[in-house]
Amino acid sequence: KVGRRNTIRFYTALSVIFSFLFAFVQNEVATPVFTVLLYFSILPTLTAIITYITESYPTEIRVMVLAFIANITAVIGTGLPFAAGYLADQSKQHTWLSTTVWGVMFLIQFIVSLFLNHETQGRDLQDIL
Repeated sequence: KVGRRNTIRFYTALSVIFSFLFAFVQNEVATPVFTVLLYFSILPTLTAIITYITESYPTEIRVMVLAFIANITAVIGTGLPFAAGYLADQSKQHTWLSTTVWGVMFLIQFIVSLFLNHETQGRDLQDIL
């Protein structure tokens, strides 16, 4: 039984590793391989985070929590294309910049995940709260 916290930590750590490898090891073989591996590590992380957060609240308000997460993501997402465009423009001169920024964000996420204080998998809500 791996649990939600360990899933978040494991795949976030992979995201950190693959982001930095993608940034600094660039050739015809490595770039597509690290792209696929980075994508593979991001998807389970996001799924586990959303599951962990919604399982941390009573069933009556889980939908509201999920809606709140979706709305916050949408608000943040409105600025993301501009940030991505800026990083892509800067990456013409510094090819490592864009994925290094994402790697640092994943590193911060990993550090925050170390402070998750409860496991939600296989536990009743009364045990979690």
